[in-house]
Amino acid sequence: TAGGRAVAGSNPVAPTIPILSPGKITFLILFYQGCYPGHCPFFKIIRMSVELPYRPCVGIALFNQDNKVFVAERSDLPGSWQMPQGGIDSGELPEEAAMRELKEEIGTDHAEIIDRTEDWLCYDLPANLTRKVFKGKYRGQKQLWYAMRFKGEDSEINLHTEKPEFVEWKWVKLKSITELVIPFKKAVYESIVEQFGWIVDSDVK
Repeated sequence: TAGGRAVAGSNPVAPTIPILSPGKITFLILFYQGCYPGHCPFFKIIRMSVELPYRPCVGIALFNQDNKVFVAERSDLPGSWQMPQGGIDSGELPEEAAMRELKEEIGTDHAEIIDRTEDWLCYDLPANLTRKVFKGKYRGQKQLWYAMRFKGEDSEINLHTEKPEFVEWKWVKLKSITELVIPFKKAVYESIVEQFGWIVDSDVK
């Protein structure tokens, strides 16, 4: 004892308590400090924050022959429209992932790549969605976006895939996508409009 206190040292005890916030996860770690008169046991709480990584993904801006882009309404977020996107599998090249995601999400990969964003475009998810979508593993997504020219017919597009993500689709002007997407993705879509705007202004088919 020391001054009537039994000292047990600073040993961490379970459980640690994770708290998610945008971009990071904070752990509240309980350390056993010993016993005080009237306060036994006594714990010290240590906060430790860890910056969460971004999940690597691809996105596809699919242009038709009229230079309009494909958007679809999410089945889990009614009223929220977006372009196809998805994660990059281990050992997969980004362009391979882009073609695979296109096939998985809209039922066809009858398209060719005509451009790609200069760098990764990132967005953070709200904390409540981070817990739901990524189980606390990622803060959001970093994406390489590919501009593709659709070479098929509209009849080839089929949203009734093995794991449907969309309920409706349409072709829209490139500049309008920023008003259709969910707010936390808006900055990414503004970058897409800026980087792929040359396609709309050209005669590339």
